[in-house]
Amino acid sequence: MTSGETGVPASGPTSGPMPDASERFVVVSDDDEWTRRVRSSSAFPVERVPTERADAPDTTFDGYPAAVIVDGTSDADPLVAFGSLRDAYPDTACLLAGGGGRVDHGGADADGRPVVLEYVPARTPSAVAAAAEFAVERRTHRSYPLAEREDDRVASARALDVDRLYESAGLDDLASASVRAVDAEAATVALLGEYRLRIVGASDSRLPAVVDRARSVSTYTVLEGDVHEVPDLAADPRFEAHSRAVELNLRSYLGAPLRVDGVAVGSLSVFRSEPGTATAADREMLRLHASVAEDLLAAARPAAGADSNASDDSSADSHPAGVDDDESTGH
Repeated sequence: MTSGETGVPASGPTSGPMPDASERFVVVSDDDEWTRRVRSSSAFPVERVPTERADAPDTTFDGYPAAVIVDGTSDADPLVAFGSLRDAYPDTACLLAGGGGRVDHGGADADGRPVVLEYVPARTPSAVAAAAEFAVERRTHRSYPLAEREDDRVASARALDVDRLYESAGLDDLASASVRAVDAEAATVALLGEYRLRIVGASDSRLPAVVDRARSVSTYTVLEGDVHEVPDLAADPRFEAHSRAVELNLRSYLGAPLRVDGVAVGSLSVFRSEPGTATAADREMLRLHASVAEDLLAAARPAAGADSNASDDSSADSHPAGVDDDESTGH
């Protein structure tokens, strides 16, 4: 697959920890004292952003905030901040503290797009902090299904040493071999973190290194017991409007979950530029390649007794020694 065929920007995988989720809350408010009281009530670090900067979160926020709380008594339209936030950080928990009567756009931003948020009528700092903590810990603002033991799944992905995976070309070679084996246009080996998918092996170095989890087909693949097929991504309501793969002109998908110690930490995915179903031979070939990928990932587990090199903002999402990063592709 060439860059011209898919419109993929030249931004291949990067090694090292992946800055993804920041276990902190951002309060959009001009009220310093109220923000201080929210901070003192929260188990998470809290930083304040003035309302005049809230419409450009990609340049305002450092990393991926776990939750954003907009002060409903501020002068700015709260939906402006939420609309921008959902574009930049689709899985961030968004809460409006007070000021519900000011949301007069029918729950839509300036462009008419629906905005999903949680309204906290009591602007009491302790109530606001508790609501944000609940939303983050229970992942109640996610737009996709989660594994039954999602905490364990994310921890397993974060524990893998991504630098070790990048030291060899094994996963890139495997992705290229998968393309040839099933006559596809692109293939990736990826780790799924808390908020983002990190590509650790690709058939084309120009494929982006990271994609938002909400825009990734692999988000669903890790829930499968076997091969996951989507004959036409553009016709599937889960992906037609938001999948990064569709934006790259990739239409059909075949993927297999990748497990380490029985836990699904990522996926092997192949894409074709035309809609269509896979053959039984394609499925069996993908299973065989997935088993090889699992062996390579297992080799990146930390040695017994060693500390994981992945922090909350590093690994797979920024959470497997690098799993969730900033650049987005959408596999």
